[in-house]
Amino acid sequence: MRAALFGILIACAAAQPLAAEQYYREELRIPVPGAGPHGLEALLVRPQGREPYPLALISHGTSHDAQVRQDMTPYGF
Repeated sequence: MRAALFGILIACAAAQPLAAEQYYREELRIPVPGAGPHGLEALLVRPQGREPYPLALISHGTSHDAQVRQDMTPYGF
């Protein structure tokens, strides 16, 4: 579920090809017990405005290697 939520947040960035200044962008920390004290790092990107927009979730998955996981960010896409 954590990966699914993260993917949804990232997918918003690719939903529609708009100019960069027309996007709302927010960096988030999602508290999850298994993710350590800082939680999961996520990036929410959506078009400006209050209209309902389709939602997509993109998850990059995870690595079994702790060092690789430490270096993963939402900006990897």
